[in-house]
Amino acid sequence: MTENERRTTDRLHFIAPCIIKIEGFEEEYQGEIHNLSQHGAFIKPKRRLPDNIAGRDAMLIIYDQDFHSIPRIKAEGKIVHEDKSGIGFYMRSMNSQSFGQLKILLAKGRGASRR
Repeated sequence: MTENERRTTDRLHFIAPCIIKIEGFEEEYQGEIHNLSQHGAFIKPKRRLPDNIAGRDAMLIIYDQDFHSIPRIKAEGKIVHEDKSGIGFYMRSMNSQSFGQLKILLAKGRGASRR
């Protein structure tokens, strides 16, 4: 089964700054979201991440415009894919405020892509 066959929701092309905190590492890693869905995201890190992080739990924080703005979405989850181009992140849980923000972003994006 390919990754696309496993995916149950569409991904939306979406660019936003983010921070990922990986279990077992003290450092926070800055990156950029490149696509987003109700359950996941593809992230391009600003610098090289540690090796062999697929399968690790992590926290993803998505910002509006830059790292000085208020975080828009905070999600706990797992890194499910890693390669030179970035990482795939599965969002396992988030608070209701973050979930509401995610739904708004996805609805706006779907409307824009239909035009």
